[in-house]
Amino acid sequence: MRIGKRKHEEATVEIVESQAIPEEMRANVREVLRLYVPSHHRKKGLGRALLKQVCEEADKDGTVLMLWPRQYGDGEMETAQLISWYKRFGFIETQSAPVLMMRQPRLGAVAHMPDIAANQRRNLARAINRALH
Repeated sequence: MRIGKRKHEEATVEIVESQAIPEEMRANVREVLRLYVPSHHRKKGLGRALLKQVCEEADKDGTVLMLWPRQYGDGEMETAQLISWYKRFGFIETQSAPVLMMRQPRLGAVAHMPDIAANQRRNLARAINRALH
């Protein structure tokens, strides 16, 4: 999956190779950073459309997405609201403090990509947690 900024109208997001995970795990994992919609453009579905595009790209490329749900800029949503919003796109909580969420590629979109088992998600979450602390 291509690293860099994405845009849908006024909504923007950055996709990066996370430095918080071990190098050998980075090839098929991307971190979603700074999803932002200016306040006067909110409630129009722009963030939803942008994240949908990112998820579709990840599905096509067999990429696992990860993120820490937190406010960015003049964000109005609390962490619990962000968690709920990201869950609509298939993200699951893999760690609770700090909250870490991951999304596997959709199986129908990537037939050659094996499903990541729960223990592998936990191992990845532990590796990230160790790198952060």
